[in-house]
Amino acid sequence: MHFIDPLLFTPLVPELIGAPIFWVYLSGVAEVALGLGLCVDRSRPYASRIIILMLLVLYSANLNMWLNDIPFNGHVMSTGEHVVRALMQLFLIMVALWLSDLKMTEKSKQ
Repeated sequence: MHFIDPLLFTPLVPELIGAPIFWVYLSGVAEVALGLGLCVDRSRPYASRIIILMLLVLYSANLNMWLNDIPFNGHVMSTGEHVVRALMQLFLIMVALWLSDLKMTEKSKQ
């Protein structure tokens, strides 16, 4: 969606960092590249660690959306929805941590 409808995401970019369209495209490229990195055994540990960093950085947009009641696709999320979204992000971080350790665990078994 970052490439199909980038203007959907630009209001979420904190004003402090500016150039929202640049950040929307960059995060879209990062998501695709890191997703592909997860598909390759050799790059999976690195891609998953970078995904963790990306999730932490991108949470600033989610937090900006929450604190400033910024609508996404015409919908202002409730506090409960933001909490669920934050929990989902924590879950994704835990999955990425698990994926980052897979290669290490496989090597230690050999």
